[in-house]
Amino acid sequence: APYIPGMKPGVLRRFFDKIKHCLCPWWQLSHAIAQLACLKMSIQGGAAAQPAELKADRGVFGMAGLALNLLCVGAGGFIGAVARAASGLAISRVPLFAGFPYATLFVNLAGCFFIGLFLNLPQLSSPNLRAFLTAGLLGGLTTFSTFTADSLNLMLHRDFIRAFINMGANLLLGLVFCGLGIAAARLACGRG
Repeated sequence: APYIPGMKPGVLRRFFDKIKHCLCPWWQLSHAIAQLACLKMSIQGGAAAQPAELKADRGVFGMAGLALNLLCVGAGGFIGAVARAASGLAISRVPLFAGFPYATLFVNLAGCFFIGLFLNLPQLSSPNLRAFLTAGLLGGLTTFSTFTADSLNLMLHRDFIRAFINMGANLLLGLVFCGLGIAAARLACGRG
């Protein structure tokens, strides 16, 4: 474990052990799902990763790998949150967009497009890069809670038409934009 001046020996190690203990059931579940997916692929005649390959991949989620993965999520989340705040400020300054939560709609639709794109590009197979882009960057950029609060606020002000337009636009257009991201990824990979 790394040495941090002023910290008692073993404190950092115990901290990471507690995190590992909390995440262990989730890791075991995801590992079991991966093994089932590989088994299904081998039954269907596809190229499947062997259990030894899966064990080698477990290193990504070792102590240092988990810390790096979480740092990637945090760095992406910082960038995504700053981008969301900046886009919100920019959009709120446009008088045409007053009275409707366009900033939230914009970041959510952008997030839907990019999640469709990122999750379907084989070049982005690195777990740390995917964590940075999806859970981090897009997790920080998009906002379900603000979408819900905006919709409820419109309803509380008895502006039911705008509230339902907001809900429909976020949900239905979100699906459309995610589909467009998937289609863009397939075109980029020549699978279009």
